[in-house]
Amino acid sequence: MIALPPELEREIFETCAFSRPVSIPKLMLVAQYVKEWVEPLLYRTILTLGYNHSIEDLPRFTEATFSSMLRRKSPVFFQNAVRHFMLMGLFNYSKVEAILTLCTGVEDLCILDIPESWMPFITSFPLRRLYTSFRAIPLTHPIFSRLTHLHLQMDDNTGDTESTCTILATLPKLTHLSFSGGAFVALSHKILALSRSICVLVLIQQCPSRWIDAEVTKVVRDVRFVVMPHRNFIEDWYTGVRGGKCYWSDAETFVAKRQTREIDPQHFFWP
Repeated sequence: MIALPPELEREIFETCAFSRPVSIPKLMLVAQYVKEWVEPLLYRTILTLGYNHSIEDLPRFTEATFSSMLRRKSPVFFQNAVRHFMLMGLFNYSKVEAILTLCTGVEDLCILDIPESWMPFITSFPLRRLYTSFRAIPLTHPIFSRLTHLHLQMDDNTGDTESTCTILATLPKLTHLSFSGGAFVALSHKILALSRSICVLVLIQQCPSRWIDAEVTKVVRDVRFVVMPHRNFIEDWYTGVRGGKCYWSDAETFVAKRQTREIDPQHFFWP
């Protein structure tokens, strides 16, 4: 039998692990050195869902999983392994908090309701992407100054929208911004006009017919504005984590085609 170079062997096993994380426990049985290569990839993306939901090819993380992880793994392991974290469904927040306090390398976080007690350790994350509710964190918090991608779940009570738009427009690294709900349609054009960094502003909205013509006319003049229908957010998020086509990449392509007039610049509904 011809032995492969260790670098090539590792690349093969890691490629298999990335393509189908649910298979990692079996790959770990091949050899101890293979286990050391692929086990961290099992925890690279932690997606917590309710009992009636699952993602194909991704291991299910439950409260029992969290308890086992806390018993078996060191803080350094979590710091080096976990990069993407989504919390959906009903979970024991104390166990989730115990895990999150150790995941100091998280770059991509999706939690709609963030308890105030979690802010001290979330602040230390090297976050680049954040998906949360409009009310979860004050937009003046330093955490926003590092973000490149931000999704805000909006409600009907947005408070001082003018001030909020100014803050969003001046976030120094923000290139991708999205809202769900139409509360900011009227001011989206102001965000885009003020921002020097935003490349794409996506409105995820089911019923755009509720907007008034004057609001739409102002914002559609900017080709960076894209309206998308609701999609399976959990699956879309995970696809993006794996480098596949998600709503961000779809919006980027759509904007590029409007800029080159392959698509009518006045057409802002994707696709």
